[in-house]
Amino acid sequence: MGAKLSDFGISRLLCMDETAYTMHVAGSRGYMDPELFETGRVDPRNDVYSFGVVMVELVTRAKVNENGMSTGVTRNFTQAIEKGKTARAMFDTKIANVSNMKVLDNIGKLAAECLRRDIKKRPEMKDVTERLRALRKAYCQQDQEKTGRWSMKNVNRKGQSISASSNSTMYYKLNNLGMFSTWNAPRNFMRNAGPIVEQMQNLRVFTREEIRKITNGYSSDVIAKCSSCEVYKGTLEDNTLVAVNIETAVDEAHSESFTNSMLIYSIILHNNIIKLLGCYLEADVPILVYEFAANGNLQDILRGNYSFPLGIRLDIAVGCAEALAYLHSRSFAFVGANVTSANILLDDSLVPKVSGPLFICHSISSTSGDVYSFGILLLELITRKQGGYRNNSPQELRKAYMKKGHTMFDKEIAAKADILILERIQMVAMDCLKLDALARPKMAEVAERLQRLKNVESTGSELRELSMLRRLVASSISKARENTTPAT
Repeated sequence: MGAKLSDFGISRLLCMDETAYTMHVAGSRGYMDPELFETGRVDPRNDVYSFGVVMVELVTRAKVNENGMSTGVTRNFTQAIEKGKTARAMFDTKIANVSNMKVLDNIGKLAAECLRRDIKKRPEMKDVTERLRALRKAYCQQDQEKTGRWSMKNVNRKGQSISASSNSTMYYKLNNLGMFSTWNAPRNFMRNAGPIVEQMQNLRVFTREEIRKITNGYSSDVIAKCSSCEVYKGTLEDNTLVAVNIETAVDEAHSESFTNSMLIYSIILHNNIIKLLGCYLEADVPILVYEFAANGNLQDILRGNYSFPLGIRLDIAVGCAEALAYLHSRSFAFVGANVTSANILLDDSLVPKVSGPLFICHSISSTSGDVYSFGILLLELITRKQGGYRNNSPQELRKAYMKKGHTMFDKEIAAKADILILERIQMVAMDCLKLDALARPKMAEVAERLQRLKNVESTGSELRELSMLRRLVASSISKARENTTPAT
């Protein structure tokens, strides 16, 4: 059930950004702002007052206008609030139960703020909207926790009734994003550049039902999770494994850059950058479908107890460096690759995939920042220490390494025969970490230097042995990961 505004009255004749006065005061008794009635002042907060009246009606189910005359319900309601009392005695008895009372009290307080006589003390409608959304979210979460499930019915594109239920709060989050509603779908599709994306041959636009099938009704494995998103393991019709990234928090300021990044991502063709396969555009934030990286992220590998030979680490360093060099050489708008071990994904052959590029503008500061971050990544690879080291500051790892040097090399790879290679990698890392941004090397140079080290480290039969070793290590990591749960 969706509410629709149907009468915009004299507001159609006025400039949105200016306060004006009219001699033609019109409105419904009980709903009209007293300021408008008495002075003829037309202001956006006239609507705030009227909306406050509607909120009072919603929670009391009482008439504010009968036979063309005001009933005084609004006055009685606000007087109760102003005297420090609640308006609970006026709430509709059908909804005024214990579990609803906190939400009703908050709606009542908000309504009273909207009904203030002093127009300057009323909230703006955008603030009212945000507070009501927060109340709805709290109410739905409370209901979900109480019942242990979330269920709903809605209508699909063909007008057929559909239903969904789950013991996961994911249904609630998806509902907030408009996944189960068709009301905002056209608007979202246009805002998320739908007409442009549809013209791109290498990007698939998924329907809501297709996303449901891919994720098995959002019940498939969650392979990554944070406060703002969840990533599901999914399967396409041809049994191709994919990762479905669902943002669970809507950030309007982030929406435009998010869409821009998606569009540019679709034209990137590099083996070491995670590939965007498609998207769903009718939710508030696009849902993105990526190629699947079977072995998770590099951070988890470094933190785990997996065997991780130097040759494989050097392969990963080279692949990431080449990906960054590719991004830095492109003409599209690029603002940084967010280079961290958590954003380096590994496929079933331990091929690295950079997963965090952002695209807005191209600048020296953004590319040199990537070079610095890559230097930290190199130190992580040869020391197996976290980029933040002891206090989550990447500079701490740099400082610690400058003091302790070789003693920080990971013992697994610090064999005497490999010390020279490690020293050369360390030299590349320290060049990347120079405090003077202009003195840092370009990523193309970094990639070339690491490639030369890789050629020295592995030649001829050693390359074949490394390939076999990589398959064995990848297999052992995959098996170990099957028994672990995603980090939150």
